[in-house]
Amino acid sequence: MNNALKILPFFLLGGVAMQASGVYLLLILLPVFALKKIGLGSRQQRALVFIAGALLMLWASYPLSNFYNSIGQVAEIPFTRLLRSHFSSSFVIVGLFLIFLSRRRHLLASKFARLELSATKSLFEDFVDGLVLASLVMVVVVFLQQYFGLDARFNRLPDRRLMGSLYRATGFYGHPMTLAAVSLALFSWSLSLRCLLPRLQRVSWIIWSQAYLIVASGSRAAFVLAFLALAGVVIVAKRGQLVAMLVRLRSMILGMLVAVVLSAGLWSRFAEIFSWQKFLQLDRLIFWRVHWQIFLEKPIWGHGLAQLDAGLRAHYYEIFGFADLVRKYAPHNVYLDVLASCGLVGAGMWTLAFAGLARGIFLLGWLQTPGLRPYTLALLSSLGVAALFGCVQSLFFDSSVIFIYLALGLILVWEGVRIELKKR
Repeated sequence: MNNALKILPFFLLGGVAMQASGVYLLLILLPVFALKKIGLGSRQQRALVFIAGALLMLWASYPLSNFYNSIGQVAEIPFTRLLRSHFSSSFVIVGLFLIFLSRRRHLLASKFARLELSATKSLFEDFVDGLVLASLVMVVVVFLQQYFGLDARFNRLPDRRLMGSLYRATGFYGHPMTLAAVSLALFSWSLSLRCLLPRLQRVSWIIWSQAYLIVASGSRAAFVLAFLALAGVVIVAKRGQLVAMLVRLRSMILGMLVAVVLSAGLWSRFAEIFSWQKFLQLDRLIFWRVHWQIFLEKPIWGHGLAQLDAGLRAHYYEIFGFADLVRKYAPHNVYLDVLASCGLVGAGMWTLAFAGLARGIFLLGWLQTPGLRPYTLALLSSLGVAALFGCVQSLFFDSSVIFIYLALGLILVWEGVRIELKKR
């Protein structure tokens, strides 16, 4: 299984269809049907149920509001639309898989199964090896996109050029903001890992590569958060480690500054918000104002995602005085989105889900086990950066971003299994 994780990063950086294939094949089907044995105690099994319940609750918050708001409606909305959630259906698939895993001490492996977990090498070390190479390949792909507009899917990128005639790169994701969100997730995860495990020096290649991808995407918020992640690493460092850490990261900090100077397009996008008048005219501020008013109109259950998408959102833009706005979009803010769509009931479900995730992580002992602690902290720090990014972009509703975090979480599950088997 260790070797399978070396190719997983190529799936994760290859677009949403490749991501789904990689996660389901390499982290679910392959272990279930090919592992010789698995050892999960009752404590770990309960933990998996908590995590599964959290994923299912997050997904269900939107359909629940949809069905509630459909009661007594004059305009009938198709049943399939009422089932729509802003969260990826991968939450349901992975949640059901974790429940299945929690109910079994042995998987479905046949007597011919020969797949084993290494007793000496961490799964994450093989994953990092693959991610280094996959990230460097992505750098080449994105460079060709940024400077020449070449794209494997469209032959040429859509004309989203920045000042200086540079294209906003999309990678294999179809949109610059998705590339920015995926790259920020991997950047913050690898940055934390580099500081927690200094021996993994090759992680620096991932940091460098993902930093370049963030710049090439043209995302202001992702770039700022990458710098905040660097600052956070410095702030939490122990005094004795601070100088050594700054030495390790000096080229990273200098490189990001040089990238901004060379990438005139990104600098021009920052210049837009340095002007107070231009800042106040940003469409995103209008999105936020409108959706806050939408929430206040119906604060308990929200209006339902299906109902908002069926024309109610555009109606509110009009009655709040923005009928002439061309882009009557969702709020580009995760928290306003759940309040407008699901109300306080949905926010409460999110709170319970996060409490369930915390409980599951505690029961699994990921923070107490030396072999799992650095990878868990790196994942949590990356999620923290993503939570900030969620204030300006609905990245938790982007399947491409979700698959990154699901993959890192499932690798932690199997690494925990590997460590338990090693003890026995």
